Formats: sequence, structure tokens, C-alpha cells
Amino acid sequence: MNEYITPPRDWNSAVKCALMALDNHAPQLGLVPPEVSMHNIEWAVNEGKTKASSYLPTFKDAAKHVMHDMPEQDMLDLPALLLSRHMKYGKGNIATFEYIGIGVRMHDKLSRLTHANKDVNFTDETVADTRMDVVGYTVIAIMVEKQWWNLPVQAPLF
Repeated sequence: MNEYITPPRDWNSAVKCALMALDNHAPQLGLVPPEVSMHNIEWAVNEGKTKASSYLPTFKDAAKHVMHDMPEQDMLDLPALLLSRHMKYGKGNIATFEYIGIGVRMHDKLSRLTHANKDVNFTDETVADTRMDVVGYTVIAIMVEKQWWNLPVQAPLF
């Protein structure tokens, strides 16, 4: 059964549908810590996997772990953040490398969270920012998998 009734026709609606799909995801092994997700991403990248099935479960599990500690307001702010980044970077940065590119970026963010949990102080990015990015990359991966990434942006914006 679909998570949505009507497929989205624009990028903005696709973000909301992808967030709904992520919200409906139930991790099979419980909340997976960043270190486990990093290992799974490393395996997929090193094996040259390029399909969603190699990445999406790991991305979703990592995002659910991160969402567990996120304030609700951050989740409400996520669509606007994703849109601003989409407008800043364009479609090509994701379209070119898809899951492998998202996997490398996710690995970086999960590594940052792992080190942040060891009381390392980062001045260039907060833990909250990193959590938002982990969830954001997961939403992007869902959009790529559903073929929503290249939909047009709708105005007015959110």
C-alpha cells in the first residue's frame, strides 16, 4: 500500500510525502546507532552498490535513530531547509551520484555524530544541524528512489 494517495506533482509536495514515508518506517532492529549505519554505508559504497535497496534501509534506520532526539520544531523546519539547500546546490549534485553520493555524505554526518557523542566540541556545525542533515539526506534518498527528485519546485515555497 502507498504512503500517499496521489503521487506528488512538485518538489515541495514530494518532500512532505518522503517525510511521511520516513515517519512510517519502523526499524526492524530497533534504533541503530550511527556506528552501525556507518559500517553498512561503507559496505555498500565499497561494494559499488548503486540501488536504493543497498542504501535506503540503512539511511532510514539512521534517520529514525537521529529523529528520536530531535525537537519537533526541527522536523517542522526541515522542508524549508531542504528547499533552501536544493535552491543553493541544484539538482545535479544528487542526480549525478545518487545513492553513493548520498551515502558518502551520510557517512560524514554519522561520523560527526559519533564523535560529538564523545564530547568533542565543533564550532562549524552543531549537533542539531548534523541531525537535520542526516534526516534531510534520507528524505532526498527517498525522493530519488521514488523518482521525485527532478520534480519542479512549486511557488509559493512551503
